[in-house]
Amino acid sequence: MLVILTSNRVRELSEALQRRCTRIRIDFLPEGVECDLLRKQTGMAPGVVRLAVRMANAIRAAGATAPSVQEIRNLLHDIRCAESAADVDILLASALIKSAEDEAALREAFPRPGAALWGELRRAAEGRR
Repeated sequence: MLVILTSNRVRELSEALQRRCTRIRIDFLPEGVECDLLRKQTGMAPGVVRLAVRMANAIRAAGATAPSVQEIRNLLHDIRCAESAADVDILLASALIKSAEDEAALREAFPRPGAALWGELRRAAEGRR
């Protein structure tokens, strides 16, 4: 039997449980690889994908949690419905931000994250016309 446990840096695993397990830390994919994967999965413009991954990396580096590739993919999928920077802020909060520390880390790197991502979306849309 094989059991795999993950914490995604969201919850603490007890010391007793960790003693009884073989622990393997798997880092996230390099930024370029993550961007290529997400671009192929979502069909989103490279600039939009790159910015979303950089936002997730800002949270991973200085926040309390670590947004997964799936959470970024969900953001990129849902962002198609956004009609304003305020909508993008709501989507960021639902997809990537799980704590006040995450929000602070994101805003430290991107003072207006919704506006930045919304601007990149608009540029990508104008480039397709």
